[in-house]
Amino acid sequence: MSLDPHHCFNFWGASPALDLKAAVSAARASASPEASTSDETPSAKTTTGDDDGERDPLTTLLLGTSDPRHVFTTLARSRRGADKDKALVFYVHEAHVVELARQVLLVSVLASDDLPPTDRTERILEIWYNCSVRDSTAELIERHASRLSTVVGDIFAGDVDRVKDDVIARAFDFSLLKYKEKDALMECFRQWSRKVPFDMELAFERRCRKYYGNRYDHRTNMHDWDYHMRVEPSGATGIHFRHFSQWRTNGVGYPIREATYPAPNRTLVSYARGTTKEYKDRDMTDKGRTIESRGYWGDILNSPYACFGVEAEDARLFKVSNRQHVKNAVEVSDYNVAANLFELRTGRPWKMRRGDNGDDGDDGDAASIDADEINAWMPSPQIVPGDDDDAVGKGASWDGHDGAVFRGNWDKVKIVLVGPDDFEKSFLGKKKHEGIFDAIVVGAWRAQLVTPALAATTKADGGVLILEGAKYMVSFDLKACERFASKGCELAIEAGFEPTPEHVRGGGGGEEGISGDEREKKEVETGPGILPGVDSVHRVFVRKVKKAADEA
Repeated sequence: MSLDPHHCFNFWGASPALDLKAAVSAARASASPEASTSDETPSAKTTTGDDDGERDPLTTLLLGTSDPRHVFTTLARSRRGADKDKALVFYVHEAHVVELARQVLLVSVLASDDLPPTDRTERILEIWYNCSVRDSTAELIERHASRLSTVVGDIFAGDVDRVKDDVIARAFDFSLLKYKEKDALMECFRQWSRKVPFDMELAFERRCRKYYGNRYDHRTNMHDWDYHMRVEPSGATGIHFRHFSQWRTNGVGYPIREATYPAPNRTLVSYARGTTKEYKDRDMTDKGRTIESRGYWGDILNSPYACFGVEAEDARLFKVSNRQHVKNAVEVSDYNVAANLFELRTGRPWKMRRGDNGDDGDDGDAASIDADEINAWMPSPQIVPGDDDDAVGKGASWDGHDGAVFRGNWDKVKIVLVGPDDFEKSFLGKKKHEGIFDAIVVGAWRAQLVTPALAATTKADGGVLILEGAKYMVSFDLKACERFASKGCELAIEAGFEPTPEHVRGGGGGEEGISGDEREKKEVETGPGILPGVDSVHRVFVRKVKKAADEA
């Protein structure tokens, strides 16, 4: 799906982050509307007197999603709804160990509470989006890598008691990894030390020169073409061309004020196997030695803004003035990550009142982030600490100041790493994995794994499949995106799933106030599986339930 033959690894996703707890509930309600006659969630309605339904965890398989954005968003919003303490179990499978290692480090940064929230927001997005980082961020990566090397090393050595109080030891399960995968994981952590030299600027330039060829000196024109012919038609007009072109030029997608980025983001450095061109055989085919080359082998075409920069709960972030977005994708990403960190810390959604900036009640800059308010973690006239607007006036206690909610959220999550080696045989082929997943999220790069064997791992009654689309990939035009979605739908139906909803008419996915797309509101046919309240990139399916002879 990439025109770049040297794109070997996926370090970020191509779709917005999902609240999987809400998405699964919405999918089941859409598939069985007669079972949703009240505001109760499915988990609440299946609860018996001994609270068995409440204790059942939400178990999800993340198949090639490339980053922990779904884990982050789901955990941050997990206290919404009736089952606030519901445990969350994520099985994470990627095609390469280095992709798993990067996810472990990102979760480690998210789980740390030693930086001011605003600074932590910037660090997270810098590690997530940028190929080059500040020296202080490189030091942060090294510190977390050293910690992971120690904690994970002790777990592998059997000294679990030494690190049992560490959040990484409590949150992660490495038992499904083979020995060679464990060794590769530890080697990734060691390679992220600042003592290991790497020239990211040169590596990124070589990738660009190889891809653009004799058009390298005119690559800005190609950026312009991709932006106006691929990014804008997809509806992601909040991505500013300046940011898109800057990322395509030097790999910096999240600029921080006037900072410079002298250090490489070593979490994006990996080894790719290839063959040297030493001679040609009689068929004029290049022959040589098989080697592993260290470099940047990630994406240089598809920007990372789709993860947090194109969707948000606050529709005011997508206000358009004079045919220009007031907030761009970088600012939307900043808001989304900060809001998730706030809710992860306090257990309450971060909402903003309509600002009064002298513009006759217009929203103005009400959606901008006040760093002092976030860092203080205290209620203010601009922040509503919960769903009850009168909570502040009543003097309600403010959760989160002591870190209890933050620790409680991380105590209820378990992330199980699934090794990349022979996934179909070593994971899907085992009987113990049959019918254990409430939901499976499949990334666009792993869509070929949607098979009946994969469907067998979901729960027979209400198992949910979520397929990532190619909407924000610049290699796809609109027709190619439609064909990709249609093929994914065919695979899901053959595997035993049904799209929900089956057929929708409208302007293209997402409820008002949820979707960040500013596409033209045309009355068009949208494909099956576009679930209102999720987004228009993911297609949602629910596993069929075979009834015995039509209930006789």
